Amino acid sequence: MQGKVKTISFQGQNIYIGIDAHLKNWTVTAMTENSLTKTISQ
Repeated sequence: MQGKVKTISFQGQNIYIGIDAHLKNWTVTAMTENSLTKTISQ
């Protein structure tokens, strides 16, 4: 069984990374100029 592959290009866009770290938890957010891309937390 073959799956579909979707390619996303961020070429020409600025990418911003935000890191919020505390003693027992952290959050990392990646954003482009146009949208929120991904947030990861623990």
